[in-house]
This record gives sequence, structure tokens and C-alpha cells, in this order.
Amino acid sequence: MWNRPNITAYLSTGLFPSFRGRNKTMRGEALNDPTLKRTIYELIANAYYIGTPGKGILAADESTGTMGKRLSNINVENNESNRRAFRELLFTTPGALQYLSGVILYEETLYQKTAAGKPFVEVLKEGGVLPGIKVDKGTLELAGTNGETTTQGFDGLDQRCQQYYTAGARFAKWRAVLKIGPTEPTQLAITENANGLAQYAIICQRNGLVPIVEPEILVDGSHDIDKCANITERVLAAVYKALNDYHVLLEGTLLKPNMVTPGSDAAKVAPEVVAEYTVRALQRTMPPAVPAVVFLSGGQSEEEATRNLNAMNKLEGKKPWSLTFSFGRALQQSTLKAWVGKEENVEAAQAAFLARCKANSEATLGTYQGGGSLSEGASESLHVKDYKY
Repeated sequence: MWNRPNITAYLSTGLFPSFRGRNKTMRGEALNDPTLKRTIYELIANAYYIGTPGKGILAADESTGTMGKRLSNINVENNESNRRAFRELLFTTPGALQYLSGVILYEETLYQKTAAGKPFVEVLKEGGVLPGIKVDKGTLELAGTNGETTTQGFDGLDQRCQQYYTAGARFAKWRAVLKIGPTEPTQLAITENANGLAQYAIICQRNGLVPIVEPEILVDGSHDIDKCANITERVLAAVYKALNDYHVLLEGTLLKPNMVTPGSDAAKVAPEVVAEYTVRALQRTMPPAVPAVVFLSGGQSEEEATRNLNAMNKLEGKKPWSLTFSFGRALQQSTLKAWVGKEENVEAAQAAFLARCKANSEATLGTYQGGGSLSEGASESLHVKDYKY
């Protein structure tokens, strides 16, 4: 059973890991530092809030290039005005924000405003939604490997996190990417990406941002679900080893993993099977101290991602974390198809977005009954090989 902790009582115990914040440890005299204690309180409170059952995250953090691909699919020009208009459509959908606890923004979007001049950050906060920010700068090839990657973005990360916090962000995202192949992922790639996630996480926490730790294992390939489960467990074990090595405060983090599924070129399995394999992988590797798992959709269709999440929350067994969502494409596809860049379609597009938000809210509670009359695009596969943001 997921329970929000009594953070005040938790802080008063003094039982903290050696989380290093502002060059001090959580032990000894640092416990009397009011600024540090306030930072820890905020990290834990925000992490648990984002993981509230019944709510989830909208990942609206597509880069300018990635957003251009989305817009080109509906024959809309990729310019700042159109990108802003689509994000405003999402953030101002009547009734949608009640189903969201966070929205991940791209740097451009963090500073954008509605057509009426209201900052998006204020729109989200007034709706009870925490603004987040993508802080990585994409992947680059890891030397000595067969096309494996590491994530870049450490240059100036400390200063950027300070700026993002001042601008209203309260959590961050950093995506590490691994692939399954004949000899992949290599231990080199696993270790490099785990250490990168841990380094990013402690920099975020030092600046008051809850780090979403995202080790995505791509669905590309013909491997079966057992292979995906084995790799997922290896990767998550390495990630949590690194987070502990870097003295990251686990209670102030969130995990954003792939669901355990067969490869994109293999036969699909039932949601109940995905649920069993995914929850088992988490049980074997993920500390109970972490408040929530916010799954990525990984190229699944909107409906497929929702059904798999619903099956996990219906599954009996030990689940000391909330299981919720951090979907991008799986919350936006039918909305984009309904909108196609036309003002007269905004209402229909917002209805499609509201339907997906509500469906995934129900899935976090294990009460989703199915899509009924689904919007166009809800059952469409969103898989893109070697997907990049």
C-alpha cells in the first residue's frame, strides 16, 4: 500500500543517508542547517506529490527538432508560434490538470507564455501541477562500443539547475539510453550510464530539483520478454548502486524506466504478462525508499501503454512505490491528430487529451475499463527505431 510519509517526523529522526548538499553532509552539524533541511523537506515532499496515485506526468519536453517531426506529421510548420500554441492547448485543457502532478518542459517552454501573456509555469502551478525541466543534451556514441551511447549535458549543469529552479521548475529529467543486442548492453555502457544518472541526480538535488532517473532500454529488436527482464534487472541494479555511491537521497528521487516487454519485432504479450515481469524486475532491484515509478511509454500505442500500466496496478504483490506514468507520445498522439494546427479543432483536440489523461489516471489506480470509442491514433504504434528526443 502506497503511503505518503510524515516528512516532519521523518526529518526529526536525523536518520539520513550521506546526501551531500551545498558541500555539507546530512550528518553531524549539517542537521542543524535550516537551509539544507528545507531543501531536503522540499525534495521529499515534491517527489511524493508527483507520485500521487491518480496522477502522473505529461512529458512535453520534446526538443525543437523532435517537435518539428511531430508537427510535420500533421503538416504544421515547426516554428515557435506553433510549438507554443500546441503546448498551450495541452496545459489549458479544461479538467486535464487534475489528472497530472507534473509536466516536463523543454527549456524554450519553461519561459513561454499563453497567448494572453500568462507564463506556462503559472498556469501549471495554479492547476496544482509541478513544472519540471529536461536538463540533458542528448546522447553521443560511447567510444569502444558497437553504437552504444552515453548522455551529455554536464557542462554548466549546476548553474542551469539553479536558473531552472529560480524560473519555477521543481524537478528534472535526464535520459540514459541502452539497447539490447547480441552482446549489448555491455558492462561499460551500463556502468557509464548508471554513473551519469547518479552524477546528474546529486547535482539536481543540490539545487532543489527532484531528479527523475531515466535508464531507458530501447524496445528495438526481436528479443523475447525474458531477455528484456534480464537486462532491465541488470541495469536497474547498477543504477541504484551508483545512486548510493553518489550519496543521492533516494526519498527525493523518482524512477522512469521502460516497461518489461518483448522487442518491437517480437510477438506481443498480454498486459498481465507485462505487469508480472515489470513488477518483478522492480521488486528485485528498486529500494522501497523511492516514492514512485513513473513509466515511459517507449513507443507503445496510447491504449497499449495505458492497459499495461493498469495491469501493473491490478497485480497482487509487494509494491512499496506508486506506479504511475510519465508519457509524452502516449498522451499526445490523438491530440495532435485531432488538432492538425487549426484553431477550430482546439476543442476536439483538448477532448482527446482529456480522455487520455483520465484513462491513465484510472490506470494508476487499476480501475481502467478500456477505451470504448477510442480517438484516432489511440491504438497506433508510436515506435520509432533508435528514438531520440
